[in-house]
Amino acid sequence: MLDPKYDLVFKQIFELDRNKSFLKKLLKEAFNIPNEIEQLEFYKQEMTDGRKKVIVDIMLLEKERKYLVEMQMAHEPQFIDRCIYYLAKSLSLDLQKDVISEHKKRKTKLRPSKILAICNFNLFKNKEPFKSNHKIMDVVDGSITTEALEMCFIELRKAPKINDLSKASIVEKLMYFLTRYKEPRFVEVCENDPDLCSLVNSFLYVQMSDSEKELYEMSRWYQDE
Repeated sequence: MLDPKYDLVFKQIFELDRNKSFLKKLLKEAFNIPNEIEQLEFYKQEMTDGRKKVIVDIMLLEKERKYLVEMQMAHEPQFIDRCIYYLAKSLSLDLQKDVISEHKKRKTKLRPSKILAICNFNLFKNKEPFKSNHKIMDVVDGSITTEALEMCFIELRKAPKINDLSKASIVEKLMYFLTRYKEPRFVEVCENDPDLCSLVNSFLYVQMSDSEKELYEMSRWYQDE
């Protein structure tokens, strides 16, 4: 069985429209957003450092915010710096849309950019929580300086032991899905969970051969009819 954490598999699962509902819940919980995320669209926008393309696993656009989702398998000492770089490039794309005329310069509204980074390693070895959020803040009084960027890190190696998915948070369900896929009852357990059902079906679909996918799509078409 393929590992859902591998880049190509991860993208194929989470870039499906049918899984937007899960992504909305995940982003809302990860970034402690008080209101529901109503509209969420996938988008692809080329980011480059001048020499090569900067590739982020998943890019999502809401009315007032941009979200980046990155699945990192291997430990990378500069991973946090890379996430900051991704956010800076995302923000700079809005600035590049400024329209300059002879008499005036129209400023494009800067949309806050947030990155959800899922790590298959211990990023903060001296911290116990599996989820941590980071913003730019005043080190004296602790006030938030700007909402323009935010990072949320999820460390899979710190995943809690979950025996009952009905009592788990969305982040915990994501961690279960990404780490417990080799267990015998994994598919059955996920199919019985309203949040993970679509994810596990997408996961199974990714592993089908072309002929199996064709038969699957035909069966879905007949069911819809």
